[in-house]
Amino acid sequence: MTEFQAFEFKIDRRASIAPQINALLHQAIVSVRLKPGQILKERELSEQMEVSRTPIREALLRLADEGLVEIFPQAGTYVSRISVEAVHESQFIREAMEVATVRYAAQTAPPDWLQRTERLVEDYEQAIELGDFEELFELDEQFHRSIAELRYKTRLWKITNSAKSHMDRVRRLSVPYRERRVEIVREHSDVLQAIGERNESKAVAAMRSHLNTVFTDLERVRKEYQEYFVS
Repeated sequence: MTEFQAFEFKIDRRASIAPQINALLHQAIVSVRLKPGQILKERELSEQMEVSRTPIREALLRLADEGLVEIFPQAGTYVSRISVEAVHESQFIREAMEVATVRYAAQTAPPDWLQRTERLVEDYEQAIELGDFEELFELDEQFHRSIAELRYKTRLWKITNSAKSHMDRVRRLSVPYRERRVEIVREHSDVLQAIGERNESKAVAAMRSHLNTVFTDLERVRKEYQEYFVS
């Protein structure tokens, strides 16, 4: 059996199955638990999740549309290797969206929102010492989601999250670098301080600077995990 047995795919039988399978496979790929270049076998995934092969196949087709999976007829299905161009595109889309949301936050953020978001920064700083990489990534996500949902709570973060899938794999691979984790605390603090000061231009500059660090992360990760990238 392949590496995906190292963790569980938990299916809620009371809810619609197909969207769960898509979300679970998407999360496993973005978190790099399913490695770039790794083969995906419908039969094994079906056995692991205890579902038929039809929703598995449908999920793989959707992931292929997102560029996260490659399907080769007669040859197999594989987790896509990371494309540098796709990472740049992801960052471009994410920056456009998050600059708009951080500008809005600087205009409107209420005190109670600032206090809640400050706690996320504090939680992140504490989590560094525990070395829980999953928790660190999730707290980073919560920080950005908090800003997005201050503007729109329904679809904005879902769209942003989908657009940034390719850069998220680079972000996941860079989490183990301690100096990067420390920098993220400072960068989040800079963004939040500018929002608290109602300084739109400063907030936008801080967010842009924070998001653009993915390019430095990209170069470092490419050197360490060459086999994960498209040559």
